[in-house]
Amino acid sequence: MNINTSNRSPSPLPSLVEVSPVSSPRDEARDPQIEKVRNLLEKVKIEAESNNDHNNNNNEKN
Repeated sequence: MNINTSNRSPSPLPSLVEVSPVSSPRDEARDPQIEKVRNLLEKVKIEAESNNDHNNNNNEKN
C-alpha cells in the first residue's frame, strides 16, 4: 500500500464569475411590473388602432 504523502498544496480554485440571474418566462409572467407594462402596451396598441380606423374613415369621406 503506497500512500502519497507529498505536501503539495491543492490547485487554486478558479475565480467565480459573477452571473446575473436569468429570469425564465414563468418568472416574468409573475412579475407585476412586467404585467403592468404589457397591459399598457396593449391599451396603446388598441388606441392606436382605433385612431388609425378613425383617420381612415375621415380620409375616405374627403
